[in-house]
Amino acid sequence: MRYVLFTMRDDRISGFKSASEVVLYNIEENKPEKSIRNTGIEALEELVEEYDTWLLFTREISSEDKELVEETGVKVVVTSLETIDEVIGEFFTR
Repeated sequence: MRYVLFTMRDDRISGFKSASEVVLYNIEENKPEKSIRNTGIEALEELVEEYDTWLLFTREISSEDKELVEETGVKVVVTSLETIDEVIGEFFTR
């Protein structure tokens, strides 16, 4: 459970459809590991296959897209937080 995903646009967490990139973040090392252009579910499937990802943080997502993402084994977390640092502080700092 080392990797989580973020949908991003302009260094801010964005909605699933409006994201320009998907960022793979290593929570154990507290750093971004990889970033790929957002192509929708295909972008996520690529990262899920290559890494052990378990959460996707996004600002908004349709119920259809959420279902597709969760079929890959990744739980979707809709957040109002704007930055990766805010999410790490809120969800992963003890």
